[in-house]
Amino acid sequence: MFKGLTITAVIFIILIVFGEIFLPTLAERNVLAILQAEAPAEKAVAEIKARPAFSLLFGRVDGLHIQAKTAMLGKINVTDLDIRGGNIRLDMAQLLSDKRLRINSADKLTLHGTIREDALAAALQKKVDKIKDVAVEITPETVKITGNVPLAGRKVDVAIEGNVVAADGGLYFHLRQVNIRNALLGKALVGNLFEDIMLADLRTSPFQLEATDVVQKAGAIVITLNR
Repeated sequence: MFKGLTITAVIFIILIVFGEIFLPTLAERNVLAILQAEAPAEKAVAEIKARPAFSLLFGRVDGLHIQAKTAMLGKINVTDLDIRGGNIRLDMAQLLSDKRLRINSADKLTLHGTIREDALAAALQKKVDKIKDVAVEITPETVKITGNVPLAGRKVDVAIEGNVVAADGGLYFHLRQVNIRNALLGKALVGNLFEDIMLADLRTSPFQLEATDVVQKAGAIVITLNR
């Protein structure tokens, strides 16, 4: 009986040591691996805090902080990505064995990021490939897009205005106005191209976040996502 208790005590001590020394680092490494797989990031770092650290074995996270210089959110590149969370419950077995991030609950989980003009232009160029040479100007009031549509060996100049909005679990470019130099020919052509364009489906994010604030500034759009 004493021998059995000794073995149990040794196993318990090993688990505590593993939890205190190795588990936070392993969890942070796997969170970064998931971020790279789901939202390829540049210069990303993660910090996971739990007190005591071995409580991570039960999926208890006191604090989560992830930063990345850039990361892909859906089809758009976001800079200055910052994710912070507190009092999180996650599936540690999936995180460690399957490298899947499943958050069961969180008192707070917030993502901040910035969409710059060149990133929005690249995303729109991929989504609407019939418009070439896309350029974007972001102001507090509107997003201005210019480009051209090749037609019968000529180019039809297009100027579009709209806004980036949060709706239906995603980020969209919402069209408000189209100005076309060759109005008679171009309007019929472009009218079918531009409805609301999805830039990011947030429902597929590993963090399960929803956009709560989209603010346009000169040259950039600042987004805030919450759970």
